[in-house]
Amino acid sequence: MDIQNEVSVIVRRALAELAPVAVRADKQGRVRIKLGTRHRPLEVLWAGDGWPSDVRRIAAPNKPWPRAHVVVARRLTQSSVDWLREQDANWIDGTGLARIVTPDGLLVFREPVEATPDSASKVPRFSWSDVRKDVAEVVLSKREVPRAAEIANETGWSPIAVAKALSTFDTSGWTAKSGSARGPGAQRKLAEPQRMLDAWAEAVGAEQRTTISAHAAFTDAIGFLNERLAVPLNKINARWAASGWVGAQLVAPYVTSSPTLHVYVDVATFDTQLLTLLQGLQIRVVTEGPRIVFWRGRQVVFAESRRYPTPVVDPPRLYADLLRLGGRAIEAAQNVREQLIDH
Repeated sequence: MDIQNEVSVIVRRALAELAPVAVRADKQGRVRIKLGTRHRPLEVLWAGDGWPSDVRRIAAPNKPWPRAHVVVARRLTQSSVDWLREQDANWIDGTGLARIVTPDGLLVFREPVEATPDSASKVPRFSWSDVRKDVAEVVLSKREVPRAAEIANETGWSPIAVAKALSTFDTSGWTAKSGSARGPGAQRKLAEPQRMLDAWAEAVGAEQRTTISAHAAFTDAIGFLNERLAVPLNKINARWAASGWVGAQLVAPYVTSSPTLHVYVDVATFDTQLLTLLQGLQIRVVTEGPRIVFWRGRQVVFAESRRYPTPVVDPPRLYADLLRLGGRAIEAAQNVREQLIDH
C-alpha cells in the first residue's frame, strides 16, 4: 500500500463522518487532505508507525507550527502525542484520533484518554519480556546479531530463551536469517535497526523500575559521581554505570550541567549494600525531590556499558533513559541518537 492510500484510509477513519474527505498526491509526491468545500487543503507529514523519532524527524523544523501541515501516522505512541501537543501541532492517527486547528475555522479534537485495558488501541504492539529487552539491547548496542551463546553469556539468559527472542525479532522484521542454520546457532543480520530501537526504547522507558532516590548537595554531578560515589562503589566490587543527564554530558555533550544524577547498580549490591553505603556517605534517602536516582540494573546493563573513563550505559539505553525523563532530556536523547547511534 502506498502512502497516499494509507493516508486515505487513516484520514477517512478519523474524519469521514464530519465532512467529505479527499486525499490527493501531486507530481512531487506531496499528499494533501481536503475536508469538505470550505477548508483549505492540509499538507501531510507522513510519520509511518508513529514512533517519537519518526515524528521529530519530519516535524522538528516546524516552529511555530504551520497550521496547513498535519502529521499522519498508523498509530502515534503516547510520547509522540505528548511531543506534538507541546508543538501545538496538527495530527491524525490510524486509531481514529486527531487534533487539527486551522485559521479558516477547521477544529477537530479527538485526543486519547489515559490508556486502560478497555480503551487501548486494538493495533498490536510487540510484547516485551525482560529476556526480549535484554537480547535486543545486546543487538542494538553491538549493531549486529551475535550468536545466541554469546548473547546468553552477556545477559544471563539461556541460549534457548535467547534463540526464541531472536525468532520474535525475525517475525517483526527487525532481524533476518542470513544463512541456513537453525536454532541457537542460526546466523542473523540487523534488517531494521531504527524501527527496533524505537520499539525497544519505548518499552524500556515505560518499564517499572526498582529505585532508590537520594539527596546530596553538589554543583558538579560528574565530579560528585567520580569523587564521592565511584570509590566506595568500586571498593565493594559493585558494578555500576551512569545514565541520564550525566551519561549524556559525558559521551554526547548537550548541556553543561546535570540536574539529577542517574546511576545503575547491579542487583546484588542494590539489594544488600547500597543503603548501608549511602548511610556511611551521609547521603539521605528521600521520597521526593531527589538529586541522585539509583536504578537496579540487570546483567546486560553492565555487560554493554562503556568507560569514558567513567562507566556509562550503552548508547541505546542512554537514549531510552533520556526519553523516559522527558522535557529537555528528549532533545539530549535525540543528540545521543544522532551522534552515537544513527551515524
